[in-house]
Amino acid sequence: MIELGDEAKGVPDVFVDPDMAPGKVYVAAKEGGAVVSQLVDGKEVVLAAKGGSTELTTVATAPKEIEAPGTYVSQGDRDRLGQTADEPSLRLYQNKDGWKKVKSPSGVILLLTTALGLISAVFGLWLLLEGESGTSSTTVAERGEALLTWVTEPLGSGNDKEATQRAAEARRCLTALRGGEAKVKKVGEVDCTTSSPSFLKNNDSGGLLAAIVGLLTLVLGLVGVRKKFSFGSSPDS
Repeated sequence: MIELGDEAKGVPDVFVDPDMAPGKVYVAAKEGGAVVSQLVDGKEVVLAAKGGSTELTTVATAPKEIEAPGTYVSQGDRDRLGQTADEPSLRLYQNKDGWKKVKSPSGVILLLTTALGLISAVFGLWLLLEGESGTSSTTVAERGEALLTWVTEPLGSGNDKEATQRAAEARRCLTALRGGEAKVKKVGEVDCTTSSPSFLKNNDSGGLLAAIVGLLTLVLGLVGVRKKFSFGSSPDS
């Protein structure tokens, strides 16, 4: 029985068993004239050779009777070990193996894509809860109609001066509503001020930012997909 650990241990020559499931490895050795299993079930291991390595799960029982010592894997897993699979060894899968993937170019791209997606989701949620909208054109139009009503309402005879004053105040209010420099807050019952939230809190500009982040996510995702489907790679790897 092979006692697996962090240090690689030599194993018998590698053979392809057509009945072996992908991602599985079975090791048999001769003991006392019989060929017996050398592994327990369910261990995550790295099978390495001079030409490459592959990550597998151990099985204690072969899919069919094995009559010769050897390390048995599927054809696809055998292909990852190089042309000759010389000097095969087996060790437990370690955290450092995962970190190698994270630090690889493809891993970094996937991490960036995930991070951008998370940022986009968080920003969208924040905008939903804290975002503001400026004074809409509909609101400005309604206020303009209210001003017109206020200016043209009957004042009675002898009130030409007040009518003229109302018209002047209404013009200043309209200028303020259009974003001009007129400093007037209220005319009659009409609010002449408009709101303009900061760029980040503005729902309109927030949508633009979300679109930019989404575009960057798409670009990085496409780069990642290209790497997955390039020669020598696999979308399942």
